Parts: sequence; C-alpha cells; structure tokens
Amino acid sequence: MRLGPGTEYAGWWPRCAGAALDLALLALVAAPIAALLVHGAAPGDTGSPAPALLARAVPPVNAITVACALFLAGLLFSQPVTPGSLLLGVRLVGARDGRRPAWWRVLVRAVVFVPAAAALGIGLLWMFRDPRRQGWHDKLSGTLAVHEDESRLTLDELLECLG
Repeated sequence: MRLGPGTEYAGWWPRCAGAALDLALLALVAAPIAALLVHGAAPGDTGSPAPALLARAVPPVNAITVACALFLAGLLFSQPVTPGSLLLGVRLVGARDGRRPAWWRVLVRAVVFVPAAAALGIGLLWMFRDPRRQGWHDKLSGTLAVHEDESRLTLDELLECLG
C-alpha cells in the first residue's frame, strides 16, 4: 500500500468496533466451552453450589482466555488483521513503507497496547489528537491502521477464510 496524502487512517471508532466484533466472536466460541467445562456443582457439596462452581470455573476460563489471546496473536502475526478488522476494512501496515509489518513490530504493538490501555486509556485516546490516528502502541511499533477497501470482507468471505 502506498502511503501519502490520500491515505485514509482508521480512527478510534472503526478500531473499537473491530475490537468489539473480535470480542463477540471470541465470546461465541468461549462461552459454550466454559459452560460445558464448569456445568454443575462438584459431587458431595452440601452448601450452596456457587462457591464450588466459581472455584471450578476459574481454571477453564483462564485457559480459554489464554487460548483466545493466542488465537488472536496468531491471526495478527499471520495476516496481520483480526476478523473484526477484516469486516470493517481496517488493515495494519508499516508506518514508513505501507507494507505488511514485520512480526516483531506486531509483537511490540501487542506488548505496548497493555500499558497504553492501562494508563487510563491515554495511550489509546492519543489517536484523537494524532494526525495519522496512531495510539502509543502504533507509534512505538512503527505501524498504522488504515482503511483499505480491498481488505474489507463480507461475512461469508470471512467465514471461508477462517475455515
């Protein structure tokens, strides 16, 4: 992709919508699995089943969370986009050349995202004042989120890509 005056940078709302779609997709997958893993109280419980159920729920939910994070990381390293980004036509590119970012840039971006969000969201809200709509995680990793009509997929195309 060629970067220049006509480049349409993806701002806050499309990126939040993409993240919400990704979370919804993960919830659709993770919730039934978690429910199957933690269904019912442990045999022999005499009191309320809630504490036992909670104690049984934590390890599977943690495992599912880690699995989902690894799935998204795998997508980001291989594509580098998520299903929500594909649906909205948002693509991650290198800030200097507009090409697919190197794997280490994607890794840096993911690692820096956590403190950028944790710092009262200031690192993410930075997109509102930046001319290229970069958050701290984008700036430090040398990446841009851009709109690209060619990267926009229909839901059927997305499902086909995901297998």
